[in-house]
Amino acid sequence: MRTPPKGVPLENVPDPFISVSRMDPTGRWLVGVIKSDLNQALLPVCLRVSRDTVSGEEEEGITNVKIERLWGQEHLLSRNIADYGRSVYRFSSFVSGTGKIKKNFPLLFCKRKRIFFSPVCSYCGRKLTECREDDLLAQVSLQPFSGSIRRYLYCPDCSPEGRFKPAFFAKELTEAERNNPLVTDRFGLMGLWSKLEQGTVDGQNFPCVVCDSFERCFPKEQKMGDAAKVLYPFSFYNFFASLRTFAPYNLEHVSDLLGGMPL
Repeated sequence: MRTPPKGVPLENVPDPFISVSRMDPTGRWLVGVIKSDLNQALLPVCLRVSRDTVSGEEEEGITNVKIERLWGQEHLLSRNIADYGRSVYRFSSFVSGTGKIKKNFPLLFCKRKRIFFSPVCSYCGRKLTECREDDLLAQVSLQPFSGSIRRYLYCPDCSPEGRFKPAFFAKELTEAERNNPLVTDRFGLMGLWSKLEQGTVDGQNFPCVVCDSFERCFPKEQKMGDAAKVLYPFSFYNFFASLRTFAPYNLEHVSDLLGGMPL
């Protein structure tokens, strides 16, 4: 995590995490340090996290399904390397019981309280997750999960019923989506959280309801509160992640290995 200049609160830092600039169209590389309980730095590490969006030249021909397949292939390669005592670490939150890589729920990071939590449904308080139902997305004039790189969060219990608007959430909206009342962006989602109250939502799922800054972050009136600058989308959508020592692979070499070049 970045250390802001003296006297500057972390919430004034746009991106609180340190990243490595790499030509990786599907992943971000974040730098960190494993510390002891006495705050001694033990080991520099690198966390590769799937990107919320793929843009630019890499976008052509890429779909969400293809991106997931690439992450699965990279995981198999990393697992084989780890079996030989190399630098990839395994965690149950990143890998399923069968050994396959798995997605985590979306995560926001509160720069004021320095905690992570998942975005929740503003109607029932349960965690939102990405919608993979192409037929449902087509019914509300949104792009399919399997045939595009667009993704939308939704509540599996509330969104399909169509009783609430908006019912789908994107990190950012396209021009076409701005005219669709069933979808809004992350700031629109944050605005809806002003309706949530302690007792109607689990404070462990949504710690904001038990926070002394709740009214400042989510004012009852329509204007956006502090949440817009305090809550950082660590990963707005469901994400893959892998942790390794601070020695990111050369992606050209990884591509060669995936193509069959021996280790």
